[in-house]
Amino acid sequence: MWAHRKLIVIFYRPLFIANIAFNFIALLFIHIFGWGLALNALFIKAAGYAILVGYQYTLYNKTYFYYRNSGVPIRKMYGYTFLLDFLVFALATLIYWIAAK
Repeated sequence: MWAHRKLIVIFYRPLFIANIAFNFIALLFIHIFGWGLALNALFIKAAGYAILVGYQYTLYNKTYFYYRNSGVPIRKMYGYTFLLDFLVFALATLIYWIAAK
């Protein structure tokens, strides 16, 4: 992962604002409906990932060759991107949980 961190940043850049928006929507869902339905926030995140993969696939399809030529499979790039985003979401949820007490 560390050998390709610049590529991950380049790949993540067009998705960053949308991922932050889905994080906010998921945290807002937890805030409105409480921690009893917090698992549904993960479904919001999964739907966000599906929408972003579709967005990336339709609008940035030609950039996949750049990553393939760099020797990085596109699935690995999505894996790293979604892992990074999920860690940000988990951290934001933890901070919200601590602040709510």
